[in-house]
Amino acid sequence: MTSPAPGWYPDPGGVAPFRWWNGQAWTTSTTDGTTSTATQSESLFEHNQYSMYTFVAAALSIFFALATGFVPLIVTPFFTAFASKSKNEKLAPLAFAAAIICGVVGLVTLRHRF
Repeated sequence: MTSPAPGWYPDPGGVAPFRWWNGQAWTTSTTDGTTSTATQSESLFEHNQYSMYTFVAAALSIFFALATGFVPLIVTPFFTAFASKSKNEKLAPLAFAAAIICGVVGLVTLRHRF
C-alpha cells in the first residue's frame, strides 16, 4: 500500500481546514486555504530540509576552503544533497548544483595549494 503524495489535505484532527502531509506523516503546517508568506516560508524550509542543509553546508565549506585551504568539508554538501534527492524534495536539483559548485571550488583550492 502506498501513501498519498505530499500535499495539503483536510486536517484529520479538525484543528485547521488543511494540514500538510509530507508523504509519510502529518506535519505542524496548517492553512485555512489562503496563501500567506509566513506559511510559504515555513513550508519551504519544512519540505526541503535537506536541501536547505546543503545550501548552508556548501556556503560554509566554500568559506573555509577559500579562507583556510581546508578542503575535507567539501564532501559534506554531497551527503545532504543525496538525502534531499531521496526525500524527493523540490529543491533537490538546486542542492546538487550547490554541492557541485562546492566541489569545484574545493578542487580549485586544492590545486592552488600544491
